[in-house]
Amino acid sequence: MDDVLYSLKMAADAKASPNTASYFTGVTVKQTGAHARAMLTFTPAPTPSPRPHSQPPPPLPAPAPTPSPPTQGATNLPIRSDSRS
Repeated sequence: MDDVLYSLKMAADAKASPNTASYFTGVTVKQTGAHARAMLTFTPAPTPSPRPHSQPPPPLPAPAPTPSPPTQGATNLPIRSDSRS
């Protein structure tokens, strides 16, 4: 099993394996038991969002004004079309 650990470490070495070392960036390989190997990966902190969640969202646009009721005395007369041909 030592050959497995050796091979993984060589694959992660930039001088020994320049074509595969980039795949092992942030990976640690170690023996954890007589027949066990562990590959630990490094996970970077998440990138902060452009607007922190603690900031309130931008205000909504104002609603459209409602039409005012007709003034007293106004009537809604039907429109009559003159059909002169």
